[in-house]
Amino acid sequence: MTLKAARLDLATQIAAAIGAPTPTLAYDPPSLGDETVSVRTAGMTATEYRLAVTVYVAAVQSAQGQDRLDDLVDAIEGVAGLLQVTPRSDWTWLYDPAKQAFGMQTTIDYPRQDF
Repeated sequence: MTLKAARLDLATQIAAAIGAPTPTLAYDPPSLGDETVSVRTAGMTATEYRLAVTVYVAAVQSAQGQDRLDDLVDAIEGVAGLLQVTPRSDWTWLYDPAKQAFGMQTTIDYPRQDF
């Protein structure tokens, strides 16, 4: 599996887990709607592709926004294929002023199969 194929596969798994209408993109977009999940390349090691997963929600001070962020992170943590790759993930809170979004981000080491 190539790096691109691993990134697209992970984005597909996440999209299936969270369902519509939240877009799941295999890149980090320059602007966002109300909520977006991005999967992008974050590096690689000799045995794994490192992929960054970021969940964005619009930067509004509301319980609904926080609840939605939590729901999306929980759904991503529950992806069966993802649990086989990494049983637990470390998530970091973020604020992106350019995108006017709050978010949570994690890095997943996805096994390479190209050796």
